[in-house]
Amino acid sequence: MKKVLLLLVTLISINLSAQNLQLHYDFRGTCDSKAGDNYVTATYEMFKPDRLGNTFMFVDVDFNLKRGNIGLIYTEIAREFTLGKLPIAAHIEFNGGIANWGTIDNAYMAGIALPFNISKFHFNTYVAYRLNNYHVVSNDVQWTMVWGGSFLNDRMTFNGHFDIWSENKNRMTGRGGKQAVIHTEPQLWYNVIVNKFSVGTEIEMTKNFYPYANFTCYPTVAVKYNF
Repeated sequence: MKKVLLLLVTLISINLSAQNLQLHYDFRGTCDSKAGDNYVTATYEMFKPDRLGNTFMFVDVDFNLKRGNIGLIYTEIAREFTLGKLPIAAHIEFNGGIANWGTIDNAYMAGIALPFNISKFHFNTYVAYRLNNYHVVSNDVQWTMVWGGSFLNDRMTFNGHFDIWSENKNRMTGRGGKQAVIHTEPQLWYNVIVNKFSVGTEIEMTKNFYPYANFTCYPTVAVKYNF
């Protein structure tokens, strides 16, 4: 699953709206033989700035290759509000979805974000209170770093995110203390037509990311169309 704001940091500096469609072939089980079959993920992303801040959202749809049916639909919607001339912004976010095995528990976040640049790369980081709406509600904290930038005369783009958050080890009872969940998805794209069509790869790496407790990594081959 794509996690938060892959487009945001690459668009902050140019202040325009953008959308893209991505199609990923996921190689499941590369690091975990129990992770399941390979599948295809279609992703829609949208970023839109306005006078109060910006809005970002994406929707992932996973397709089972054996039967062609939709196995999962997942979405994240994030809104940031500028705070006058301060370098920080207020950040709110919703995550949730449905799958063929049931619903994906919603998560609600509120915190503070800080966008910044290093050379030609753009970054956005935020710290937020996270409410995980499990059977027993889990009150937690999340830290996210998002990055993006192009090089080689804009022919190559490197972007992605890194998330770490806490949650109850036992989602049903809330007992057993907390655990840290790690999720990261670096992407590397070759821009066949700059600002329009790209081919590339993504590697999803996780630890304690439901339903897998062990470390997993899923590389993809992908195409992306900007419009």
